[in-house]
Amino acid sequence: MSNYTNTYSVDQNNEDRSIVPSLSSNIPTKFKYSIGEEFTFQGSNYIGYFNIVNGIPYIGRDKQDEVLISKKNISSIVEVSGEYFDRIKIDEFISKVELENVLFEPNEIINKNSINTKIELLYDNFKELFKFSKMSNPVLPNNFTAFASITAIDLIRSSPSASPTSFKPVLNWTSGEDLILSSNDTVNDLTLESFNPILSGERKLFKILQGPLSDKLTLFLASANTIFSFDLDKTDKQVLSTNTFTFINSTNKVGLFENYNFKDIVSIDSDGENTLYISDSGNNSIFELEVDTIVNRDRTGNRNYLLTKVIGNSGTDDTNFSLVDDITYADELVLVYDKNTKIIKKFTKNLNFISKYENIKYFKENDFLNINYNKNDRNLYILSRNFNVLVLSVDNFEKIDEFKIDGNEVKSQYPVKLVFSRNNSNIYYLLTNEGIHKYLLNRKNKVIGSFFVRRDLETVQHWETTFIDFSATAAGFWDNFPINTNFKGKDIELLESEFNFDRIYVLNNNSFLEFLEGNDYRTFLNDESPTFINLEDMLLSDEYFNNITFNNLIYKYLHNINILGNNVNEKIDLAYKQSVLSIDKFIALEPQSKVDNLKINNIKDFYIGMNETVSTIVFNRVFKNLYNYQTKIASLINSRVTNTEISPLTTITF
Repeated sequence: MSNYTNTYSVDQNNEDRSIVPSLSSNIPTKFKYSIGEEFTFQGSNYIGYFNIVNGIPYIGRDKQDEVLISKKNISSIVEVSGEYFDRIKIDEFISKVELENVLFEPNEIINKNSINTKIELLYDNFKELFKFSKMSNPVLPNNFTAFASITAIDLIRSSPSASPTSFKPVLNWTSGEDLILSSNDTVNDLTLESFNPILSGERKLFKILQGPLSDKLTLFLASANTIFSFDLDKTDKQVLSTNTFTFINSTNKVGLFENYNFKDIVSIDSDGENTLYISDSGNNSIFELEVDTIVNRDRTGNRNYLLTKVIGNSGTDDTNFSLVDDITYADELVLVYDKNTKIIKKFTKNLNFISKYENIKYFKENDFLNINYNKNDRNLYILSRNFNVLVLSVDNFEKIDEFKIDGNEVKSQYPVKLVFSRNNSNIYYLLTNEGIHKYLLNRKNKVIGSFFVRRDLETVQHWETTFIDFSATAAGFWDNFPINTNFKGKDIELLESEFNFDRIYVLNNNSFLEFLEGNDYRTFLNDESPTFINLEDMLLSDEYFNNITFNNLIYKYLHNINILGNNVNEKIDLAYKQSVLSIDKFIALEPQSKVDNLKINNIKDFYIGMNETVSTIVFNRVFKNLYNYQTKIASLINSRVTNTEISPLTTITF
């Protein structure tokens, strides 16, 4: 561990004073789930997770044991490269290659290589068009599976046959569908405080650990000076709808003789297996707790918190703090933010000091909120209350990036936490006080979609998706309810799945939500994966060519353009809603509009005639027509804005 022993810091001018070298590792460029379009394995279409390292596809999220075979279609070309299918709702198509780069200069040599180069440039634009023909699904959430709230189902009776005289509030799961369709009379208006007064506090935090059996989950809920634990049992591993929510125990004291009392728990995290890390500002200490007997259902019945280490208190040692704040576990490392000194300290998982990061100027200008670890790229994403994000390497605190999350999408909200998808390495989620927003990481702050809860979740539930009501069966049912919401996001947890979705849990001020979020695409084509001729099958292979071999190349390229154009079947209408450009509707394309748009007046302009003089002018005519014809497809799939943004302060006179 000697590589970790130095301090990395930044002075008041943000200039590096010392840098610890990064540790080497095989970090995949990307990973995601394949439905069988891009690769084969042992002669069959591969379905499952894959990762890319140095342009080579492998099976799994992060291992490089078994190599996949690329199908060499556009989808596989995109996936093995550093590119993404990353269109969002407000995008307009932009050509990757300009027309002037496709045309020959007057004195440029025309041969096999130069012609192939022009075709490759055209193909780059064609590839961008295909990428633009689908986008991440903006309708969120994909699958709202369950909801846990306080209910009064545990009735207290003086005898089995007697009428209930009172009730004992308990947390209980209800299916998302049942809850949405239920009336006010069947859903109790109770809060988490009804379960325990300690849960009335403003700060509520939770972690979910998964035992050796994937259908067994344990939830740890922290508030004020107490930790609660619950069993979450599931019966269907793929659907993952939660069936039980069973209280285990709670504690505000730890230690062999219960000699440590929690005072003010401000942050919790875990190693994902059997260890909790508790940041307690009241004690100014960090607690390491082993919870193996709780998570793994100890058969002796002793399901307790075992204190294994404590660090903290005031002082000048590396394990002392001025005021502990956020704590984050990051693959065998623990990061702690000191609120007063504005320093991030890094420890081993056993809380032995490694190094620290100082950037006083940055944290004065950007009020620290929390550290979020991205296991996919091994970077720390430091979220500030002004929605600024600072990206640091976990290995040496080297600055990787800095960006600000789009203000229009989170207007009048405040951030809570970031979590990173384990279904697609290019996806992250932002929890705010009002809802959840889904983003593309490669585009930093560009939102895929957002969703909110429009009403107190303990009375009537309604997901406000990007542009439609959650349930068509409930059309008109929500019209009489106010738009403002009592939803107040507190914490978010993401668990990875062996299936094609993220398992996401959200803690509201009064309840838990469970849903599955896939990362599928909304395609604008009839056929999501048309069969195109691959680039390598088009290019000239012989040094000597004539108009026949050249025209054969052009024929193949036109074939691809026509396949793509004829498959386009819809586009997006956008509209400004409360100053945010949002999806209004998807509209089907009229067949005649496609015919008119893609009509070719004279097909001969795309080919070289038998007796035509070979010159740069002739070749440029062909390439220019191909370029312009290709761009016509963009007009079919570009979004259309149907209204005008009006400032709230604008006065309109009629």
